[in-house]
Amino acid sequence: TEGFELGNSYYIFGNIGTGKTYLISALIREMIVKAQDKNKHIRNFPILKSVPEILLEIKNSFKEKSDTSEEDIIHQYSEEYDCLILDDLGVEKISDWVLQTLYTIVDNRYKDEKQTLYTSNLSLDELRERVGDRIPSRIAEMCTVVKIIGRDRRLEKKKETT
Repeated sequence: TEGFELGNSYYIFGNIGTGKTYLISALIREMIVKAQDKNKHIRNFPILKSVPEILLEIKNSFKEKSDTSEEDIIHQYSEEYDCLILDDLGVEKISDWVLQTLYTIVDNRYKDEKQTLYTSNLSLDELRERVGDRIPSRIAEMCTVVKIIGRDRRLEKKKETT
């Protein structure tokens, strides 16, 4: 976690299994520990959600018996969390609805200067090829971009145990 500033937004990308989500979890843990050391109260804890998980949650709101609306869920992820971690950006199947939904969340957090951490297997240029310019442009301005280099540690671990 050395070299990361607590409170800043980051776009962390690299190959599958290189430890991006693990690094994000360590950053969040450090944020909580430092806040406790300074006797600061964290208004709401950071939340980590995969982008596909959020999209599925929103789709489930379309069901007739749902207690929440699409708008409520988008508002929740756009506004309610001081720190939101969007894991696995770029793995979702792209449609106009997906692009609009992601743009709304990213743009709201961008405008409100909310701390947002992203993980992806795609560089911002590769993400731009998948989703167009609008989302990567906002991410580039609000985040420090960090590339994680390495091999898939999960596959390597699997080889060691067999």
